[in-house]
Formats: sequence, structure tokens, C-alpha cells
Amino acid sequence: NVPNDLGACSAVAAGNDHTVALRQDGAVRAWGSNSYGQCNIPADLGTVVQIAAGGYHTVAIRQDGVVRGWGWNSEGQCNVPNDLGACTAVTAGSRHTVALRLGGEVQAWGRNLEGECDVPADLEACASVAASSGFHTVALLQNGKVRAWGANWNGQSSVPTDLGACVAIATGGYHTVALTYSVAPSTSTSPELAPFSFALPRTFAITGIQATSTGATLTVTARGNLGTTTKFLTVKIDGVTLATNIFGAGSGAANCAATASTATFTIPPAQFASLTADGALEVRVEPSLNATSDGCANASLTVELNYTRDFYDCNGNGNDDGCDIVLGAVDENHNGKLDSCELAYGDLNLDGYVNGADLGGLLSLWGIQDPPYGDLDGNRQINGADLGVLLAHWGPVP
Repeated sequence: NVPNDLGACSAVAAGNDHTVALRQDGAVRAWGSNSYGQCNIPADLGTVVQIAAGGYHTVAIRQDGVVRGWGWNSEGQCNVPNDLGACTAVTAGSRHTVALRLGGEVQAWGRNLEGECDVPADLEACASVAASSGFHTVALLQNGKVRAWGANWNGQSSVPTDLGACVAIATGGYHTVALTYSVAPSTSTSPELAPFSFALPRTFAITGIQATSTGATLTVTARGNLGTTTKFLTVKIDGVTLATNIFGAGSGAANCAATASTATFTIPPAQFASLTADGALEVRVEPSLNATSDGCANASLTVELNYTRDFYDCNGNGNDDGCDIVLGAVDENHNGKLDSCELAYGDLNLDGYVNGADLGGLLSLWGIQDPPYGDLDGNRQINGADLGVLLAHWGPVP
């Protein structure tokens, strides 16, 4: 029975026998069973930004980050720790409460029958938390990984090893749900690089490469006069030889073969990270003295780079940026990065680099109140502070 005078709300939460709503003005309303005072909103609660409903208790985060709890307190689930500090999220289980502190640390209190309040000592910074109505707790780390602890009778705390990066979590009484976001492999394929010869080596410049901890593969496909000890290709990346004698003797390649030959090479993670620190890579194909595409009517040469970028959360909202883009975040230059983050770095023209062009744009707005862009420190005008931010990020945008 939703109150007729409830008004516009921004959030709602349901406990065992009661419902709690957060109005758009920050006020909290509750209705349903009030057997333990779970619907008795404290008179001094103040403006609230988040709510959670447990079995028979209610929890809220005020605008200043302070957590308040009321209702059934048989296991101390409403006893907010004095040292909790400011929080960004709170969740309520049947008889325990879990809060996410401002720095990403997790703290739990209340019933601890199965270790549901025993936060792992090695728990990394988290983006969100979920308290089960049963006896376990789940946390979504800022890197997209999921951790769980407490009861595991039905495998509810056994996170699958192949889960991958996630963007949201939820818990039932005896199960856990995670929403995964698969980071799609990034592929860069060259245009046709034939003709080629010893005197005509071919290069392909790849830009916009994002960070990855898994390395990459480079695939070379060619059809030409190849297949002997003196007719082969050498591939270099940024001047470093990746492989030589490609499509040479014993490779199965032949002179103008009907089917183009293909070879794939692995670039180890450390090497790929070092080579792409500037976000770019040059692939150079050098034919040997006698290797050539001459005489092949259907000669071909292409290279393809494949890698899977890491989970990346530039705005710190707990979601991979790619997921944010899918959900509607702006990426006008279609480079997989949030425009808001690139602009915050000082990349005012969204070309992937903070450089002289951006500096010129910033200086053209110097002193203007409420500029259309370039206010990097948020004080509503362009001044030396904004210049400092821009210069600090000079170079490629991560």
C-alpha cells in the first residue's frame, strides 16, 4: 500500500515485511510491518542519498556520508561502528549490515553466524557490496572481480574462476548473481600492403592502443613469391624484430599460391606493454632480397593486431568504461574511452593526446566565466589551475 502522498522517489528497498522509499528531496518514507520499529524514520535523520532494507531493520546513508540504522537490533545489525567514517553505499541482510566506505573499504556488523561479517583481510578496493538475506556477503571490486564470504552450503560464496569482469552483483538467500561485461577483443587490420619487395618494405601504424595485461597476437597474411630459403618475410614492431623467415623454406608457402599463407605470433604481456606505452605501434614487414609480389596478379599482404584491453574505469563508478558507453555514456570519437574522462585530462579536441592543440584551445578561453569546455578544476573559469592540470597530463591519454 504505497502512501498516496509519497511523491516522486529516486530509490526503493524491500525488507521481509516492510518497504522503504527515498524521495527525490532526500526524505525517507517507510510502510508495512513495524513490529520492530523498522518503519520509524528517525526525526533527526536529515537528507538521505541511499537506503537499504534488511529483514526487520532499515539503513540509510545521509548526504554527509554518515550511516544510520533502526529497527530490529537483536544481533547488533543497527549498531553502526563509531569508526565507520563516510560511506558511499550500504546494504542490509537479514540480520547483518555491510557498508562501503569512501575509500572503497568494506565494513560489516551484526549477525556473524557463518562468517558473513568477516571481511577478508586481503580484500581490494570495492565498487559495491551486497548482503544476503541468508548468511553470506558479496563484494564487487573496482577491477571488476567478485569476492564472496560467509555461508557456502549451496556454493553461493564460490565465485566461478572463469567469471570475468563484472559490473553488478546481487544476492538471494542462498545464491549469488553477477552481471558480467565481456571486454571485446580489439582488432586492427591493415589495408592492403601489396605490392612488396626488398626495395619496398611496408609499414602499418596502429594508434589508440589501450592497456592490457594479457599481451597480443599479430597475424601476417601474404601471397607472393615466397617459400624458399631466400624468399621470406621479417616482421618488426617499433623496430624490434618479432619474427623472421616467415613463409620461408618449409613453411608451405609457394610462389603465388592459390591460398594466401597465414602466420600468427604472440607478443608477451610485458613486451607489448612496453612497446605500446605511448598508445601506438608500428608494424613493419621487410621482404628478403628475393621475396616479392611481382608477377602475382592476386598478390596480397596484410597484418592484424589482436588484444583484449583490461577492465578500465576512468570515472570510478565501478563499471568498465565500455559498459558505460553501451549504457549511454558519450564517446563521440568512438575510441572506447569516455569523452568526459578525456576532457578532464585536458584532451579538449578528443584526439587521444594532450598537446599544443589543446593548450591553444585552453588559452583561447582564458579568464572566461563558465566556459563551454576547458574548466578542468571545476571552478567555472579558465585560469592557471586548469593550465596545471593540462600540463600534468601532457602526452597520450591513458
